[in-house]
Amino acid sequence: MPELATVTLNLSKPTCRKDWVQVTLRPGVIDDQAIEVFGFSLCAQLACALHEETGWPMLGVENQFSTGRRAVGSRFSVRSVLRRRRPGDYWLWSHVGVQTPCGRFLDIQGARTCAEVQREWSALENGAPSRTVVLPTFADLRRWTQLPSGTPDSWWEEDWVSDFHVSVADGLAPFASVLVDAYQAQTDVAG
Repeated sequence: MPELATVTLNLSKPTCRKDWVQVTLRPGVIDDQAIEVFGFSLCAQLACALHEETGWPMLGVENQFSTGRRAVGSRFSVRSVLRRRRPGDYWLWSHVGVQTPCGRFLDIQGARTCAEVQREWSALENGAPSRTVVLPTFADLRRWTQLPSGTPDSWWEEDWVSDFHVSVADGLAPFASVLVDAYQAQTDVAG
């Protein structure tokens, strides 16, 4: 893999928390820009890179809404995908990470318990109930996010829109490596 320089990404949609349309990333540096883009915009792509590197299943976070409570969807749900469970209620996917071997949720903010992540996303969604869903494969993630039929499992590897050509796999690899290394160091100390 070639040595990567700082890259500026031009996002097709604003991030869900701060409404940023452009971020500057330094490979493997987890700062406010990286947390914003991989926590509130491109979380699924980072989860795919983590899954690719480790083989760990992906974990999705979805929130439940009532039709009367918020009919147009969620500010934080990246795709505003409806998943009906019973009349008047629906689930929207909000975030994606991976499940570590000890059952923790790993994303750009590090490893936490699933309960902690559910509380975070419930708070972001004004108290809407939250749950995690295990997604063992790229195909499961693709179906869960309801990407169009025929979308290849490699959809997440599309090139970033940036000031120069950047392969997503090359751009995400340093972040995935830093997160996995930090998780492993944390479990070594705890073990």
